[in-house]
Amino acid sequence: FKYEQVQDKLNFHDEASIPAWAYGYVSAAVKNGIITGYEDGTFMPDKNVTRAETCTILVKCLKL
Repeated sequence: FKYEQVQDKLNFHDEASIPAWAYGYVSAAVKNGIITGYEDGTFMPDKNVTRAETCTILVKCLKL
């Protein structure tokens, strides 16, 4: 989808566990409204993504 990385500050409680190589991409996805994290304020970078989450992310990417 060719989104450019950004280094905006993220407000997830577990932000420190987002790998450095992924931080710019996660930040870009948040900035573009593609991902929002979980209701408890976490991102859970080590959690597997569900099929439903994957579909939601793809649909949001295609709409931009």
